Amino acid sequence: MLNGAWPAGAIDAAHVPLVLARAVWLCALLSATGALVFRAADFPLRARPSRGERVGVRWVVAPLRRWNPRPSPPQRGGEGVSFRLIGASLGVAGGAWAVWVVLQSAAIAGADGPAEAFAALTPVFSRTLFGHVALVQIGLLAVAAATMRRRMVPAGCALAATALQVGHLHAWAMGGGGSLLTWAVVLHVLAAALWLGGLVPLWLVVRTAPLAVAIPVVRRFSARATVLVAVLAATAFYQALQMVGGLPGLFGSFYGWVALAKAALFAAMLALAWRNRFVLTPALARDERAALARSIAVETAVGVAVVVAACVLTSLPPGMHGQPVWPFTLRPRLPPDPVLLAAVAGIALLLGAAVLRTVRWPALAGICVLALLAGPRLGAAMQPATPTSFYQSQTGFTAASVAGGAATFAAHCASCHADGPRLAADDGDLFWTLASHPDGALDDDARWNLIDFLRARAAVGAWPVRAPDVQLACADGSTPMLSDLRGRAVRIAFRPVAGACAVTDPDGLAAYAVATGLTTAQLAGVEWLIDADGRLRDAPHPGAQVGLR
Repeated sequence: MLNGAWPAGAIDAAHVPLVLARAVWLCALLSATGALVFRAADFPLRARPSRGERVGVRWVVAPLRRWNPRPSPPQRGGEGVSFRLIGASLGVAGGAWAVWVVLQSAAIAGADGPAEAFAALTPVFSRTLFGHVALVQIGLLAVAAATMRRRMVPAGCALAATALQVGHLHAWAMGGGGSLLTWAVVLHVLAAALWLGGLVPLWLVVRTAPLAVAIPVVRRFSARATVLVAVLAATAFYQALQMVGGLPGLFGSFYGWVALAKAALFAAMLALAWRNRFVLTPALARDERAALARSIAVETAVGVAVVVAACVLTSLPPGMHGQPVWPFTLRPRLPPDPVLLAAVAGIALLLGAAVLRTVRWPALAGICVLALLAGPRLGAAMQPATPTSFYQSQTGFTAASVAGGAATFAAHCASCHADGPRLAADDGDLFWTLASHPDGALDDDARWNLIDFLRARAAVGAWPVRAPDVQLACADGSTPMLSDLRGRAVRIAFRPVAGACAVTDPDGLAAYAVATGLTTAQLAGVEWLIDADGRLRDAPHPGAQVGLR
């Protein structure tokens, strides 16, 4: 099942302190934000609280006096969250911010020691987006700390500081402030703060508050958490679609493996949250609070692990930016079997229905029927794979790569393979074949050039064929690459012709001779039409003996 190949790209030991500092900072930021919003949302102030509310306030605040040396009066402090808890979160966030900023500045400047790291702070703060965002964040947290006895102002400042965390993430670097990915990440971090950051205050309420106060608070938090979980799941899925790099990146990159670990931890949190809401919260009415408190504590610990995994992902290049190393001996056949996909989707839906006990036995029967239908198709849905099956050429299929591949073929392959080796279905598999050759004299660039040459030569006669990318000189004075004109038809020629762009690339004649099967003399007498998809079609110049394709 496994082929022994594993993706590279793990975090080296030198960057572990930076990842840990970022994780502590983010955990403290989420804790402070969640606690402030919890205080503001779950214990709203009223001008004239009823007697029952005053009693509830007293019983919530009194057991937490050890957390709060100066508890607020009932009409101002019935929030049920100690100021010491919020203050501790803000203090840890400030200390972790300082360590994180120093380490990140050292990484940006390539500093070798503490002196160089501290010297890098001034240019980082004044000239980089990282420094600007970090300063605004710590300023907002300072305002939140100064106004901590109010409700809305510190909560709003903490939420703003949390939202600005997107400025340190891949989404901002990839799409800027206006992209859908950036806004998805903003929603993701805010939802994480409101859910994960509210777990510790919820735990305090469950442990210490009387039932008359704890039950409505838990119910309000659970209702809000349902929406937050949906937002987290949707935004996480969208981020994975944009950055993981599909199935190859998910299993073939270290970024993908960490994303899978994060998804598994998130699924564990969902299971705990489901149990809390539907099993342990109803038991709270019978004053069975110990099990719920333990479950919330475990959920908080798993949430910390999720945040650490997110910080590791921040320190890694997204899977879409690398060459995935496939670790299995088999891979899905593309395009996938639509019947098999429909059967798998149906099994997943019926399994969910069975777990929720809505239609258990009919759902189980449906799962069996779909499994019988999908079983015979599983073998045909998979095909043998190599570690480089999902590698993609980085050459761009240029005239230079095709011509370079022709020279490599003549020097290393022609003596034994006059017709060239058998072409694999995918470039990655052919790359593996060439890399496994006993000769082993070719580097990666030479192998990709050779693959471009073999692909170009194998396409002769199978018109239309992919046109090698070349440098052009057009009548309007522009000198674009052929790929720059993708989306519209282009006429090219290898000699000056009115209305056509002349090929100025020195490797153009050799590359197009390979791709068309013509001699250089024949090419000189033909104007070539490149369609909007970048495919080569020939349009004969008067006197040329070449048929229209």
